[in-house]
Amino acid sequence: MAASSAAGGETPAACRNPYLSYKSQTHFELCDKAAAVAQGAPPGEVRNSAKRTDNIRDMEQKVIVTLDNATCHPPTLNDIDDLIQVIFSLKSHAINRGDVKKLNKELSDDEKALNSSRCMGLAPIHAAVKAQNIEILRELLNKKALISTRNLFGNTALHIAAQSGWHKGIKELLQYGASPDKMTDLPPLLNEVVGETPLHIAVRKGDLQSVALMLRKEPDLTLCDTRQCNLLHLAAKSHSLPIITRLLQETQCRKMICEKNWVGNSALHTTLGLKSLKENEDCKVLEVVKALIDAGAEVNSINNSGECPLYRAAFAHLPEIVELLLKRNADPTTLTLSNQSVIHAACASGCSESLKHLLSSDCTSNYISHIDNDGNEPFHLAVKSCSISCCEVLLDNGDHLTKTDYQGITRFSLILEHLPSATQLIRSLLDKHISITKTMRHDPDFKVTFDYSPLLAPKTKRLQCSVISELSLSKHEVLFNHPLIESFLRTKWRSISVTFYIYVAVYCFFLIMHTIFVLITYGTPLKENNSEDSLGVIQNSSNLNNSSDLVHKELICADSVWCNYTTTLTYLRIVYAFMYILIIIPSSLIIMTNIKKYMRSWEIYIKIVAYTTSFYVVFSPNLVSSSTILIAERPVAAVSALFSWAVLMMQLSRLPALGVYILMFTHVAKSIMKMLVAFSTLIIGFAVSFQILYRDQSVFDNFLHSFVKILMMMIGEINYIEMAASDTNATNNVTVIFGSFFLMIFLFYVTVLMTNLLIGVAVHDVPVLLQEGNIRHLSKRASFLVAYEKALLYFQKNTFFPKSILNLLARPCYIHPKKEIFPNKYRKNKILTVPLETIEEAIAICNRPANDENISVDCGDEDPSKLFKTFQVLYFKDKKVLDTNIKQIANECKKYSSIMENIQLLHEKMDHQETLICNFIASQRYNSQSGPVLSKNI
Repeated sequence: MAASSAAGGETPAACRNPYLSYKSQTHFELCDKAAAVAQGAPPGEVRNSAKRTDNIRDMEQKVIVTLDNATCHPPTLNDIDDLIQVIFSLKSHAINRGDVKKLNKELSDDEKALNSSRCMGLAPIHAAVKAQNIEILRELLNKKALISTRNLFGNTALHIAAQSGWHKGIKELLQYGASPDKMTDLPPLLNEVVGETPLHIAVRKGDLQSVALMLRKEPDLTLCDTRQCNLLHLAAKSHSLPIITRLLQETQCRKMICEKNWVGNSALHTTLGLKSLKENEDCKVLEVVKALIDAGAEVNSINNSGECPLYRAAFAHLPEIVELLLKRNADPTTLTLSNQSVIHAACASGCSESLKHLLSSDCTSNYISHIDNDGNEPFHLAVKSCSISCCEVLLDNGDHLTKTDYQGITRFSLILEHLPSATQLIRSLLDKHISITKTMRHDPDFKVTFDYSPLLAPKTKRLQCSVISELSLSKHEVLFNHPLIESFLRTKWRSISVTFYIYVAVYCFFLIMHTIFVLITYGTPLKENNSEDSLGVIQNSSNLNNSSDLVHKELICADSVWCNYTTTLTYLRIVYAFMYILIIIPSSLIIMTNIKKYMRSWEIYIKIVAYTTSFYVVFSPNLVSSSTILIAERPVAAVSALFSWAVLMMQLSRLPALGVYILMFTHVAKSIMKMLVAFSTLIIGFAVSFQILYRDQSVFDNFLHSFVKILMMMIGEINYIEMAASDTNATNNVTVIFGSFFLMIFLFYVTVLMTNLLIGVAVHDVPVLLQEGNIRHLSKRASFLVAYEKALLYFQKNTFFPKSILNLLARPCYIHPKKEIFPNKYRKNKILTVPLETIEEAIAICNRPANDENISVDCGDEDPSKLFKTFQVLYFKDKKVLDTNIKQIANECKKYSSIMENIQLLHEKMDHQETLICNFIASQRYNSQSGPVLSKNI
C-alpha cells in the first residue's frame, strides 16, 4: 500500500487541504495501531488475527481513498463524518474497551499521543468523552491531558460531554478546570455551522442538570452564539421552563430578556416558533410565555419580518397564548412587512379559537377584509387551509358570502370551488339563520323565521340572487334542497311568477300558430299539379324519375297553398318576427346568465334547433314560388315541430306540479341513451346479420331498414310469421338454421335481457329520482330568477327604457330579508308559500342539539382526494376537541383524587377523635363514683 501511495505522485500545494496534508503519516500510524490492536485482543474475544487484519486493511483502504479524494476538493460534512468514524474506531480501540492498562501502554510508547490531535483532530480525551468512560477520562486528566484540546470541528471535550448529556463527565471536566465559556473554534470550511459554548449546548438541549453544574463556575451569561442568540433564546427554543426560571434568577439574564438575535427575534418570538409543536407541548409553551412576560418581555416587539409575538402565536395554532397576549395588552393591529395582520395568521393556520379571540377586540373589525401584498384576504387563507370553522367565524363577524376580492370573485365562489367540504360549511351557516319560537309545536302562535341575510347581496349591488346564481353554476346543487334556500326561491318565485306565466303563454301562442302553419303548408295531402310551369320543372329536375305519376306523388309545389295568398303570408311573417323577438330575448338572457352551465346542457341545443328550423320554414323564399319544388322544407318542418314542442316541455319543467316529473324523464332519458350507446355494437351486429339472413324481406333490404326493424323487435314487434314464411321459401337449409339460431339469441339477449334492463334503469330508485328532480326543478327556477334580475339591472343602466315600467317590474323582485311563517294559524289561502315539508325540515334543524355536528359530506361528483382532505380536516378537528375533553377529564380526576385524599384524611381524623373520646369516657367511668357526675362531665 505504501508503494501504491508513493506511485500516485505528490499532490500540488494548490490542491492540498491543510487539514489533510498528513495523509501518508496517518497511514503508517494506522498500520502500527492496527497491528497493536490485533495483538492485544482480550481473552473473551474470538482471536482470529487473519480476519482482524483483513478488516483493518479494509478500513485503511477506505481512509486512503477518502484522503485522496479530499486532496482534490474540500470534503463534505458526510465525508468528514465517515472518515472520523473509521479513524475513531481504530485509534480509540483501547478507550472504547475501557482498557486502562492498554491505554497506559500506548501512551508510554508515544508520549506525544496524550494531547495529539493529528488524526483528524481527535484527541484521546475526546474519545474518552464519546465513550463516556469515566475511568479513562480520569486517567487522561491525571496524566495532564489538555482540556482545551479541540477536535476537527473546534469542540472541546466539554462541548462533546454537553452534547451527549454526560453529567459525570461534565462534572469531572469542570473540576479539572474546563471552561463553560469556550466558544467553538470552527474551521473555515464550516463557517455556516453555529458556534456555541458548552453552556449554550446544555441550554439548547434543555439539560437542566448540566446547566446547573456549569452555572456553579459563574460563567459569562452575556455570551451569544454566532447567530447572536443568548441563553434565553436557546432556553425559549427548547421550551424548558425550569431552565428559563433558573436563568431569570440571574440579573444578567433578566437584562437580556428583550435582546434580539440575527433575525430580530426576541426570546418571546423564539418561544412561539412558526414550526408545529409536538403533541401536548402547548401547556409548556404557555408557562414559558407567562414566565417571560412576567419577567418583562415586550409583548409588542417586532422582528425583522415585522412579526409580533401575537402574530406568531396565531400562526402556530396556540389559542391560549393568543388569549394571554391579548390580556397583556398585545396590539392586534400590527402588520408584517408582507402587510399581513394577525387575522391572516390565524386563518392561515386554521385556528378558529385564535380567530375568535382576535375578533372579540373592537379594533380588529376593520381587518377582516384586509389585503396583503399577495392580494390575499383572511378569507382566502382560511379557504386555503381548508378550515371550515375559520370561514364560519369570519362570516359570523362581518364578512359576507357576496363580498368580492380585487379579482371580482365572491366568497361564495371561493368556498364552492376550493373548499372540499363546501356543502357542510354552507349548511352550517344557513342552519344558523333559521329560528323557531319557544312555544309548543301545535300552538297557533308557533312561528318559523327564515333570515335571508346570508343570501341577499348588499344594497349597493342591487342583485339579490347573486349567491343563487353562483350555486346554480357549481356542482353543489344539492344545497337547493336546504330549507332556507328553498323557501327563498319559492317566495321570490311567487312574487314574479306572473312574468314567467306570461312568457309561457306567449310561447304557447307562438307554438300553436307555428303548428297550424306547418300543418297547412306541409301536412296537407299531396296534390297533383299539371300546370306547365310545374311540368317544366319536373322534366328539368335531375333528381326525378321518368314516371310522371311518381313525381306528382313525391313533390309538393308551392302554389298549392301560399302562391295565391302572398299578402297573408307577409302579415303572418311580421307576426312571426314579433313573436321571435318576444321569445328569443328572454331565452338569450337566461342562457347568458349561466352560459357555462348551459353549454354543457342539451337544452340550449334543442332551443337552437327549434328556433333556426322554424325560422327557415316560415321565411323560406320557396313558399311564394310556383316553379320551385319543396324538397328540403318538409323534413325541416318535421324537425321544427318536434323540437318546438320539446322546448315547451322544458319550459313546463319550472312549474311546481309538472317540473319534477319532466326532470325525472330527462334523467331517465340520459341513462337510457348511455345504455343504448353502450349496447349499440350489439344492435348493429344483429342488424347486419338479419340483413344477410333475411335479405328477401323488404324490411331487411338495406342497413337502415334493418337497423330500424331491430329497434322495433327490441320491444317485441318481431312478426315471426313473415320471417318463418321467408324461411320456407329458402333453398338453403343452413341459412334457415342460422336464421333461427340468431333469432333465438336475439330474443334472449336483446328482447328479454336488454329491454328489461332498460326498464329497470327507468324505474329504479324512485325516491332518489324524486329528490334529484326537485333539486333540478329549483335550479331551473333559480336560473329564471337570476336572468330576470340581470335583465332589470341592464335596463336600469339604460335610460331609454321607461322608468315607470321598470319600477312596476322591479317592485315584486325584491323580498324582505326575513320571512315569518305561522303554520298553525288559520289562513284564507290554504296553500302555504313554503311547502309544509320544507317547514318541517326547518323545525327539525332548529330542534337539533347544539353539539350534534353534521359531519356527513355530500359526495356528488367531487374528487376523492378532496373528500379525503375533508375527512382529514374533520378528523383533526374532532381529535383536538377530544384531546381537550381528555385534559378536562384528567383535571377533574386530579381534583377528585385530591378530594378523596382529603376525605380519607378526614375519616382518619374522625377515627382518631372517636378513639380519644372512647378512651376519655372509659377513664371517666373508671374514676367516677356516681352516674350524674359522669354525665355532667360528658
